[in-house]
Amino acid sequence: MNELKGLFASIFGQLVRKSDFVTNITKLAGGTGIAQAIPFLVLPLLSRLYTPAEFGWFGVYYAVAMVTAVFVTGRYELAILLPDTKREANHLTRLAEMLTLGAGLITFLVVLLFHQQIASLFSVEPIAWLLMLLPLSIISLALLQVYSYRLNRDKHYNIIASGKIVYSIVLAIAQIGLGLLGYTVTGLIFGSILAIMAHVLTLRLWNRSAFVEEEPYSKPLMKQLAVTYIDFPKHNAPHALTNALAVQIPIVLLNRFLSEAIAGLYLMAFRIVQAPVMLISTSIGQVYSQTISEMYRKGGNIYSFTLKLYFALTLLGFVPFSLLAIWGPEIFTFVLGSDWTEAGRYARFFSPAFFMVFIVSPTIFITALLNKQKEAFQFELIFIVLRISALSAGIYLLDPIIAVAGYSAATMLMMIFYIRWLLKLTKGINREAASGN
Repeated sequence: MNELKGLFASIFGQLVRKSDFVTNITKLAGGTGIAQAIPFLVLPLLSRLYTPAEFGWFGVYYAVAMVTAVFVTGRYELAILLPDTKREANHLTRLAEMLTLGAGLITFLVVLLFHQQIASLFSVEPIAWLLMLLPLSIISLALLQVYSYRLNRDKHYNIIASGKIVYSIVLAIAQIGLGLLGYTVTGLIFGSILAIMAHVLTLRLWNRSAFVEEEPYSKPLMKQLAVTYIDFPKHNAPHALTNALAVQIPIVLLNRFLSEAIAGLYLMAFRIVQAPVMLISTSIGQVYSQTISEMYRKGGNIYSFTLKLYFALTLLGFVPFSLLAIWGPEIFTFVLGSDWTEAGRYARFFSPAFFMVFIVSPTIFITALLNKQKEAFQFELIFIVLRISALSAGIYLLDPIIAVAGYSAATMLMMIFYIRWLLKLTKGINREAASGN
């Protein structure tokens, strides 16, 4: 065990060199660890306050909000990391805010007029009136991404970590409190909205100076930046939408064609298997994107840095994902109760795919850095067809296990491809730098 710890420390030592890469990850992962621990500690209570069917309806609501929120900013939040000046970064932030609010208004009008039809389309008629809250969820989720990237640019990792803790505390208190008061799926949805809004306000208000412009905002500059980074809405936004659909559509299809209870079991399995990704991989991804942006401007060896990171993440994720793959049903039954044993079986098949996602997801920013969003989108279209086809085959056979296993296998294939492609791209950076010298 000591040798393994030493090896892992050595790998990260090579990653760091003279940078503060690990220090920044520790700040984020520490806050994320606390933030993730709180929901996990309350899961045994939530699983007894709310039924799988109620989790299923909540999952569909949240899926619609997530899919919409991921592209309404035009993905200009990714561009915030790229300019040399704070003024340009703040103008991109304001541009993303304006797009978000405009999309929120349009969404409100659509939901106001057609919420019954939307509920029927997604087979969530019992929560039709709750769909009126979708614009608020969409705006909050989108702004959360915008403010996270703006703070990430200036390395305000303590604020980002604190925001995650605030989110988890509010989520736990709200969902438990509303559940104890007898609210059903309403408690899950209201609790989620309150938590996301608290998270957004924490990021935006904690350090206002990060968002303050010394001079008035310039509409011509904002238009110029919108054109300069037009590839983000043209290629990255469709890519992000496609990826979000691939992640969120299973719960929608399972609810629509099988049952809300199966959708709820799927959601619980998904949340627990995804936890290591949210705990560590997401935090590393935020620091990685900021770090390689600086390395790219200074001519650093991004290929070597990325390869060592993949190896380190492989070592880090092997044990937790292996435990879920071997003892998923037993773990779920012990922690959540006998109603959730089937979710443990889903988790067993999820684990290999999420292990690969855990390794690859921090480095997806490479496609934005190198302006490869168009190619990434084209690849994503191919893989979403494979993933949804595999899932649909299981649904057609009325077997959720086959659906989950097929979806997981297609996801693994996708992640293996991405590792090869992203490493090839970073090798290209170093060849260009060498030829330039």
